[in-house]
Order: sequence, then C-alpha cells, then structure tokens
Amino acid sequence: MKLDGPNLRHAWAYYYQFPLMFPRIIGSPAQRYQRWLTRWSGGGYDWPAEDAEIYLSRLRDPARAFAGSQWYRTFLTSEFLSWSRGEYADAHVEVPLRWVTGLKDPAITPVLHHGYETYASDIAFEHIPDVGHWIVEQAHDLVLERLRSYLGH
Repeated sequence: MKLDGPNLRHAWAYYYQFPLMFPRIIGSPAQRYQRWLTRWSGGGYDWPAEDAEIYLSRLRDPARAFAGSQWYRTFLTSEFLSWSRGEYADAHVEVPLRWVTGLKDPAITPVLHHGYETYASDIAFEHIPDVGHWIVEQAHDLVLERLRSYLGH
C-alpha cells in the first residue's frame, strides 16, 4: 500500500513507537512508559495488575528489551520508509482477511483501513465501540465468536 492522504495524516499516531526503539525504555525497572502506553492504546483500559506484571516482567529481561527495541527500530527506519515509498503497492492478498478494530484504539483506527480493499480479494472490517488496542483482553468473547464464525465452528 502506498502512503496516501488519509494514512499520511494519521501517521502522527505512531509517535509512541519512537521511544520503544531504545532497550532502556522497554526494560526500565519501573516501566512507566509501557504502563502509560497500555492505558493510552487501550482507550483507558487498565490491565489487571497480575496480567500486567506477567507481560512487563518479560520486557525487563535485557535480551527481550533489546529484541523489542529492534522490532520498532526496524519498522521505523526501514519498513515504514519502504511502505511510504510504495514498494509494496503491487502486493495482493488472496486469503480472506477480517480486521476487527476497537474504536478506542488511538493508533489502529478505521482511517488505516483506507485503501486496503484494493490489495485484498476478500477483506472485511468491523469496528467495536468501547474497546481499545487490547481487544482480546477487553472483548474476549466477541473475538472468540468472530474466530469461530470465521473458521466455521
């Protein structure tokens, strides 16, 4: 997909990824940034303390913090540039795609759906109100029902 008007105007929402290029931020003992980020991207959702600790404790491992930083660094310094230059503009997906988006997610919004129908033979979008980025945690029954429906079970 080529970075066009609606997607370009929405690119600001990825600012949160820049600090994640640094292992010290990902693996910091207090992990304030990740705690803020989970609330912000979750539309105010607060993970249960036990669940947050399981997730965040893994990121305190220096090797995992480094790997996580490389994920964001690669996207921001290489993949995003390739995408914005239109290097994937000839790509086409033949498998059915279902994209379920929480409307309280400030980064992954319906704006990003713009133009994908050109690159997929069978794609459908669903927007879930009152749910943020952590849709599996926030609306697990809905996600399970959509998966079962999609898989024909």
